[in-house]
Amino acid sequence: MKILLSWIQDFVEIKTSSEKLAERLSVSLAEVERTEKIEDEILFEIENKALTHRPDCFSLIGIAREIAAITDSKFKPPPIGKDVDQNAVSLPLKIEVVNSDLCPRYTAVVITNLKIGPSPTDIQKRLRLSGIRPLGNLVDITNYIMLEWGQPLHAFDYDKLSDEKKIIVRTALPREKINTLDGVERQLDPKMLLIADSVKPIGIAGIMGGSNTEISKTTKTIVLESANFNHFNNRYTSLHLGLRTEASTRFEKGQDPEKTLTALLKAIEMYRHYACGKPASEIFDFYPKPEKQKTIIFCPQKVSEKLGINLVFGKIEKIFNSLNLQITKDAEIWKITIPTYRRDLTIEADLLEEIARIYGYDQIKPSLPPRTLKPPKQNAETIFERKIKNILLRLSLSEIYTYSFVDPKLWKKCLMKSDALLKLKNPLSPELSLVRNNLLPALVDKIALNSKYFAEFSLFEVGKAINHQAKNILPLEVKEVAGGIYSQNELPLLAPWYPPRRIPVSPSGGGGAASSKSFDSSTSASWRTVVFSNDYKNSFLKAKGILSALFTELGLREPTYTTGDKPKAPFMTGEWSFIRMRGQEIGVLGNLDKKVAANFCLNGNVSLFKLDLKTLQRLSPGKKPYLPLPKYPFLNYDLSFIIDSEILIDEILVKIKGLNLKTLKSIDVFDVFINPKLGKNKKSVALRFAFGSDKKTLTGKEVEPQIGSIKKILANSFSALIRSR
Repeated sequence: MKILLSWIQDFVEIKTSSEKLAERLSVSLAEVERTEKIEDEILFEIENKALTHRPDCFSLIGIAREIAAITDSKFKPPPIGKDVDQNAVSLPLKIEVVNSDLCPRYTAVVITNLKIGPSPTDIQKRLRLSGIRPLGNLVDITNYIMLEWGQPLHAFDYDKLSDEKKIIVRTALPREKINTLDGVERQLDPKMLLIADSVKPIGIAGIMGGSNTEISKTTKTIVLESANFNHFNNRYTSLHLGLRTEASTRFEKGQDPEKTLTALLKAIEMYRHYACGKPASEIFDFYPKPEKQKTIIFCPQKVSEKLGINLVFGKIEKIFNSLNLQITKDAEIWKITIPTYRRDLTIEADLLEEIARIYGYDQIKPSLPPRTLKPPKQNAETIFERKIKNILLRLSLSEIYTYSFVDPKLWKKCLMKSDALLKLKNPLSPELSLVRNNLLPALVDKIALNSKYFAEFSLFEVGKAINHQAKNILPLEVKEVAGGIYSQNELPLLAPWYPPRRIPVSPSGGGGAASSKSFDSSTSASWRTVVFSNDYKNSFLKAKGILSALFTELGLREPTYTTGDKPKAPFMTGEWSFIRMRGQEIGVLGNLDKKVAANFCLNGNVSLFKLDLKTLQRLSPGKKPYLPLPKYPFLNYDLSFIIDSEILIDEILVKIKGLNLKTLKSIDVFDVFINPKLGKNKKSVALRFAFGSDKKTLTGKEVEPQIGSIKKILANSFSALIRSR
């Protein structure tokens, strides 16, 4: 948009140089891309896109208001309508607006006795320097008003209207066409707004007139239109027709309906002065819903708080007055009445921005926030989740991420029912039509994918499972940890998953955390009921070893494992178990069903586990308790014995703990040996006992009675054969 500086001076006195003015406009309103001097006139050029949010500035009067505000000058509005006869009636004219939503205001008047000729040289010069070609006084006046006021006008040849002399503002009929002023026949659609007479369309509303009512050299009487059209509809029509004009550029931004009549009155005056025209009808003004001025509640104390500048209230008031914002003071609250042409001002923050803009962004000095910075509150769930991931990563598991949306076929392959899963109303694809309530099926799918490339690996995922609840109740989100171990070959049974475990011994029981003052009496005694197939045994024990290491790192006791009556898909019958801790179910562990493995073409062994993250976090003690290092060295005693292979080591540890030996501090299981030479169904177990005292260093003689008690209970309760040292 080109701005002629001498034209601006009709409305505001410019006290500064053009260079400084261009700089101020660039900072406060929109960048002045170029300054030119043509025919002794100074022109500013501003990119239209920079003013999209300011429809009032698509006019010289709007720009003049801004210059007056930023240069602290007085704006001089032009006098309008003083000499206009608004009640002349000599020629008939009817106006009908069918849809007021698409045309909020429509004004028109008949002007007759027109004499066509060239416009005065000053008007021609202003139009030419602004980028518009002069076409004669009747058309030039409408273009002049559009540039000055930002209100497009259109003149129809009155004598070319149908005999009824009626203008109808309506949408296009199906398959209706119009020949526009550029000589192109245009196909219309029913969403497009038209100006028509009682017979035919005579113009596309807010864009271009029709050739059938075009001003010609013989025109003596016109219907002058000044209207306000819906900016959404105007842009739709312009885009679909591929027709952009100076008028559509302004209308599509959303113009102020209050200036519609003002621009019409100004045009009537100019037609009288430059074309000898006079009104021949009353001024029609269709305006069913007058625009109301908005009021914004403003707190002046926020200027310092939000902008970081200290302005006295008088300065703030002066800025508002320069922008034509009316102030009503009520104690510490101001009510600011917004002019209808400032459609961009809707909330208090907009007023703060206006203060900063007029005050000068360059005048605001940067400063550090006055408030002290506080560290953000840590999310305990996120920290715990990260801790779980780090532990599993250290245990050589690889993390995966899968979608929460799943394929119904995946559940079918896992022998699981998908009826309970939430169904998406608009899925991205049929393969993503359900919301998962279990992490294991996707994990099995990824194990099958990776089994093509690796002979042995372990995967895990931390994610949400969405469980459907009753109707009208939001689904329940459960954070889960799922893991899987895969191997095509037999896994090593011991290291690195089974390092020697030190079992702390103390008469006290209770509590969910494993510390130097607790002893687990309920580890895996129930595993007696689980029957393992040989090919799955080691992968299963590896999965259990991972869980043991995880619980130890979290400071938790070993859980209990209990089987149920029915297998829990996708686990194999008899080879799965619930994981319980302190009477609460925290997860499940087991082997993958062979039918499921066949569905995924898995040839190796797969063992899976799943844990409830929230329950696990609730049971976790958080911080590990520590005791000071012992003052005196411990006395270690190794004991090896042969027992039946069905006897669980945990049962032995429970019995030894029951002796309540005061100086027994810990027990290490450092060897389990199975060999036919030991006898049928026999195994050798080696334990290391650590004895210690807080008062002195113990001797062998002092611990012999306690060792004797241990040997006795081993022989009596488990028929253990003590091996010679």
